[in-house]
Amino acid sequence: MVEHACIAIGIDRYEHLQPLRYAQADAGAFQRCVATIAAVPDSQSWLLAETSPKRSGRSTYPSLENIDRSIAQICALPLQPEDILWCFFCGYGVNFLGKDYLMPIEGNPQDIQETGISVESFLARLKQAKTKNLRVFLDISRPTGKYAGVGIGSETLELADKLEIAVMLSCQPEQFSHETSALDGGLFTAALVEALDSQKCPTLESLDRYMRDRLPQLCDHHWRPKQDPVTIVGRDEQLHQSLFPAKKGTAPGKDHLETQPKLTSTQEPLPQPKPTAPANPTWERWLWFGGLAATILLLGVLLAHEISLKDRSPSEESSDTSQFP
Repeated sequence: MVEHACIAIGIDRYEHLQPLRYAQADAGAFQRCVATIAAVPDSQSWLLAETSPKRSGRSTYPSLENIDRSIAQICALPLQPEDILWCFFCGYGVNFLGKDYLMPIEGNPQDIQETGISVESFLARLKQAKTKNLRVFLDISRPTGKYAGVGIGSETLELADKLEIAVMLSCQPEQFSHETSALDGGLFTAALVEALDSQKCPTLESLDRYMRDRLPQLCDHHWRPKQDPVTIVGRDEQLHQSLFPAKKGTAPGKDHLETQPKLTSTQEPLPQPKPTAPANPTWERWLWFGGLAATILLLGVLLAHEISLKDRSPSEESSDTSQFP
C-alpha cells in the first residue's frame, strides 16, 4: 500500500532563450495523468509553470528560487520508504564544461553556473526525500546558437546510476526533443502520457520498452528527426516494481491500474488502415454490362468505317487525291 507524490515543471517563455510552445502544457498533462491514476491528493501534487496557481499563497512561477523551494518542500512530505515520488521537467537544458544544467525561466546562457540548476544538485535534492523510489522524467530541449548540439544527458545518466535514481531522458545526448502543433505538445510527453494512461506498462521496464518503440513511431508520423528515449536505473529491482502499486486504503494486492483510466487528449494513435466496404454486386453488374456495350459500339463504328473505305470507287479516290499538288 503506497502513497504517491508528484512535482512537474514546465517552462515556455524564457527570459533569455527562444520560447518553447508546449512545455508548460506538457508538464500539466503529466501532473494530471499521475494525479488521476494514482489518486494523488492536491497537497502532494505540484505544478510549476508560468500560469499555474499559487500554493498556500506562494508563487509557483518556475524561477530558480521557486523551483529550489518547491523541491525542498515536496521532499519534506511525510513519505515512507516504499512510497513513490514522481518528478517531471520540460524546458531547456545545457551542458557547460562537462556538467548538465536545467534552465529555470530566468536561466541565462551567458551565466549558466549562476542562473542554471545543475542536474547534480537537482538529483541530490530529490534524493533527500523520505522515499527510496524516485522516478524522474526529463524532457530537455537544446537551445539554438552557441550551445546547440552540445550533448546534454551523458552526465545526467552517470549521476542517476551513481545515486540509484530511475531517470528517463527524452532523447539520446546527440539528439533533440521535438514539439508539434498536431499534438499541441512534445512527442516525448505525448508518448509518455499515452503509455501511462493505456495501462500497457505495469512496470518501469515495460514502460521503457513501450517508449523506445512508440516515440520513434511518433517522430516518423509527424515528420520529425528520430528521437530515442534513454532510461537508467541505479537498482535493477526498480525495473520490475509496479508503476502504480495499490494506495493505502485499497485492498491489498489490487493494483490501482485496474481502474481503467481513459486516454488523454495528448495521445494521437498512429492511423490504422480503414476497412474497405464491400462493393455493391448490382452496381458491379451494371458497370460490367455498360463497359461491354460501349466496347461493342466502338467496334461497330470502326468496322462500318472500314467497310465504307473499301466500297469507295476509284474515281472517288482519284478525285480526293487530285485536290493536293
